[in-house]
Amino acid sequence: MRSDVKYDNRPFEEYKCLFEKMDRNRKLYEKGLIREKDFISNDISDEELFLKEMKDVVPCKGKKKISRSYSGIKIFQDDKLVPDESMIIERALSNLVKYGKGFDISKTPEYDESTGAGVPSRIAEKLHSGDFSIQAYIDLHGFSSEEAEIEINRFLKESFALNRNAVLIVHGRGLSSPGEPVIKNKVKKILASNYWRRRIYACASAEKTDGGTGGTYVLLRNRALSKREEKSLFEKNGQVLKCL
Repeated sequence: MRSDVKYDNRPFEEYKCLFEKMDRNRKLYEKGLIREKDFISNDISDEELFLKEMKDVVPCKGKKKISRSYSGIKIFQDDKLVPDESMIIERALSNLVKYGKGFDISKTPEYDESTGAGVPSRIAEKLHSGDFSIQAYIDLHGFSSEEAEIEINRFLKESFALNRNAVLIVHGRGLSSPGEPVIKNKVKKILASNYWRRRIYACASAEKTDGGTGGTYVLLRNRALSKREEKSLFEKNGQVLKCL
């Protein structure tokens, strides 16, 4: 029959502590930190031991006495926190994943921009950056290629007639399309056509708040260029609106 009575009799516990302390004193004696009589008598206190250990320590001068590193942060005694490079990178990646901060669409392979004849490239950059107020937009999600072509032309003609400057065409990135993005490529083709090329200053992928590379900003001219004007500007500046 098993008994539930617990015994707490440890007759050798005292000797164990004694042997441990004697072993510690032996090591200190070998290092020359205590005298032989202290090792034998076992009377040295923790306070005495601490003072012996610290007797040759010289205080440092200056404010920044200690520099430690914990989890990527250097901590100084003057309470100044200096993040190291790894922490800066980690924080930047966190902001990119959570909030999209630091993500530059113009540096991605999907980014597109183009300018019309005689228009400097910085206009397309300003268009992408949001320097022009968007006055109207059309969303082509759900349209077939043929339907999208009709809607794009209708929207652009209406905007041109109403003297709108900057408009947005939301076409999506075409990630669900097998192969090339169908609607996005349709938008490119229409904007680069002879008819619209003479009526457009510049085109650029939208900001991420407007769909990023899934949208295209279009900056319309207030009047269409003639063939002669376009040719003259092209010969002078070497620029013409290409397929985005």
